[in-house]
Amino acid sequence: ADGPSADVDDGNINNDQLTLREALNFINSIPLPEDGAPPTRFNIGFSRGGTITTTAPLEIRRGVDIHGGVKIKGSGQDRLFTIDDLDPSASINVSLFGLQLVGGRADLGGSIYSTENLSLDDVVISDSQATLDGGAIYAEVPAGGKVKFSIDLDKLREDRG
Repeated sequence: ADGPSADVDDGNINNDQLTLREALNFINSIPLPEDGAPPTRFNIGFSRGGTITTTAPLEIRRGVDIHGGVKIKGSGQDRLFTIDDLDPSASINVSLFGLQLVGGRADLGGSIYSTENLSLDDVVISDSQATLDGGAIYAEVPAGGKVKFSIDLDKLREDRG
């Protein structure tokens, strides 16, 4: 995905202006296999850093890894990610790597609301609020599922001085 700061979906994924929202909407539109085969897991990376300011929650409905040193900033009116494949009998795997999530707000999970398997590695969440539960993250872990957080304690100590 490209185009930090952009949060649009013009429906054209071939115009060298692919945004994170466009990439996720395209991935979400791909039908799941009907033969019981495992669904494809997608990867989204960024060619350059920057800040993406969201105008609405980013929806994740398929297994995906998102990585690459960008800041995803909310408007303070909505959460940043809603992770839900809409199928209570199935679960997907979603991993977020090397992201900064800032300024999410919702009733449940200010930055992330997830009903799926979720892994966060080198993700910094700040200035996120929930009015009911899960200030930064609200996770309803599927049966047999998992939520994994990787914390670099040495880096945390350095940041705190």
